[in-house]
Parts: sequence; structure tokens; C-alpha cells
Amino acid sequence: MAYKFMDPFPFMPRCCHHQLSIRELLDDLRNRRRVGFHSIQPCPYGQAYVRFNFVHEKDFLISDSPHEYGNYRISFTEHNRSWNNKTVTMNFEVWIMLMGYNIDYWTKADIEKTVSEFGRLLVWVEDPNNLARIVVKARVVDLFEVPWFLVCSEREDFEGDSWTIQFEILQYRML
Repeated sequence: MAYKFMDPFPFMPRCCHHQLSIRELLDDLRNRRRVGFHSIQPCPYGQAYVRFNFVHEKDFLISDSPHEYGNYRISFTEHNRSWNNKTVTMNFEVWIMLMGYNIDYWTKADIEKTVSEFGRLLVWVEDPNNLARIVVKARVVDLFEVPWFLVCSEREDFEGDSWTIQFEILQYRML
């Protein structure tokens, strides 16, 4: 799958924003370049999502972009590399102690979700002999993003329970 962009987009006639017009442009590209596509759908990050029949055809269209079409240039980009994509560099590896973590949620998925608020879980040390705390190793962008406390909640309908987890950085290493 890829995003399709047209330049000069702001100066295109209103009719060209319509999916049928985009399909006509892609049909022309298919007839000239012999590239097949499975579907075209509206996209919030470009003019359209285009699902190609073969990955290598998508890759060729992306690497050879832009493609001339009359007064316009059609460009393709990876569906996960649009303007809303940002590269994140994890700068620190940290050992963190989570105190007061609800033992009903001692699962890797729940702990990953908790850590995902500020970083990425690498290791979870499960110690059933000490239910008061959990020790995790994580990667974070900045040490200041590790919260001191985090309120967790369990909700059904409009009521639920909540509890607070305390975080303590035990050790860190800059990457």
C-alpha cells in the first residue's frame, strides 16, 4: 500500500480531488507503465491509498517518483511514511521500579501498555516473592518523560476503579 500525492495539489481543479479522477490518473499510469492496483480509497494523509497488486511495483513507483502526468506530477510514498510520521530516537536505557502495580494486571501486555506511555519495554523481571513492585528495563527518549506517578483505571460503563503507580528510576545508561 502507498500514498499518492499530486503536485501542484493546491492549484488542481476541484474535480481532480474526486476519487474517480484519481482513478483515471492511475489508470493512465497503469496503461503506460503496466502497473496494476487492487483498490483506491480516500486517505487523510495524501489524496488516496493505493493498494498495488505486487510489492515490487509499489516500490518501483515510490523510488521513481515523481511521475509526470500532463501539468501534474504524481508521487507515491510508503503508507507509513507520510507527513504524520516522525522518527523517534530512544536515548536512554533505564531500569525502573513500578511500585503499587495492581497484581491483577501482572501481564506482559499490561506492563507494555503502561511503559508505552513514555518508552518501550525491553525486559520485565517478574518476582512473585515481592508483589509490592515490578522492575522493568525500558528505552526512553528522555529521562524527564518517565513520570513520578501514573494513575491507572479500570472502567466499565461510567464507573470504575483507579490506582496510582509510583515510578523510580533505579539506573540509566545513555545510548
